[in-house]
Amino acid sequence: MTAATLLLDIVLWAWVYRHVGAIHGLEESLYFSGITFTTVGYGDVLLMKCWRLLSVGEAINGVLMAGWSTAQLIFIVQRAMTLQFHFQEQNAVGQLPS
Repeated sequence: MTAATLLLDIVLWAWVYRHVGAIHGLEESLYFSGITFTTVGYGDVLLMKCWRLLSVGEAINGVLMAGWSTAQLIFIVQRAMTLQFHFQEQNAVGQLPS
């Protein structure tokens, strides 16, 4: 679900680039959006000067989403480990002689 959210964010940014006329072509806008969102920024596709700040916004959004998805993954793993610990603890208590 996290990967789908990140992919959707990239697709939405690609749509914005096409909608405002900053990039023409679906493949090129998806490519530019992907490399900008992940902050790789090869520099082989460039925007006109009036649209450059738009790509900065996407790069900032990509960094924030990377942090959010990492925090979400850590929360899920931590929650699973806590539930496993409590489950094992309950089973250990149930096995003690009365």
